[in-house]
Amino acid sequence: MSAGSSPPAGAAPLGAALVTFAKVAAPANGFCRVGAIPDLQAGDLLAWSLGIYADPANPDAGHDPSLVATGDTGHVVIVAGPAVRYGPPSDSAPHWPERFGLGRDPQSQAYRAVYAVPVIDASSVRHAGGSRNYTVRPHGAPALAKPGGLGRGTLFLSVDASGAPLQFCFDDGSATRPADWFVPPGKEGSPAKVVIAAARLV
Repeated sequence: MSAGSSPPAGAAPLGAALVTFAKVAAPANGFCRVGAIPDLQAGDLLAWSLGIYADPANPDAGHDPSLVATGDTGHVVIVAGPAVRYGPPSDSAPHWPERFGLGRDPQSQAYRAVYAVPVIDASSVRHAGGSRNYTVRPHGAPALAKPGGLGRGTLFLSVDASGAPLQFCFDDGSATRPADWFVPPGKEGSPAKVVIAAARLV
């Protein structure tokens, strides 16, 4: 389902809510796990689950204080090219990403590395470098449809020392002002939780 959208009342969670590649990415299922963001290739799948959906096997997830109940189950994208270590462009927001929720490495206290990943997805959330029109609905779309839709854009992911993904962000300020914050925000006591994983068809 599109990022930022909520499932209909009574509907089962969709997309990344039930498919976290940490469990699915196995050769028997036609996938292999891609554990490090720098190893991504065009055609790989990247997904995340949010809040209570980040632990779908836990029957008490809705009562877990480390999780947040959310109507946004998660998101799935197709990787369109290699991940590139982020270097702030001239049109990024001032002090992004350090002052926009980017977490610190618990050992060195330095900010985590960030990678820019070109993706193809369907979303009403503005992406950096996006090819979509976010102010007008696509031609022929139903009246209740949101602007955006299918297109290309760039996502940003923070990683740990092994390259495993920890946070995501849609925009560094080059497409919107103000820039987006990282999810979950990297601050002590933040209750948000996200599980991010990637897989490759074999």
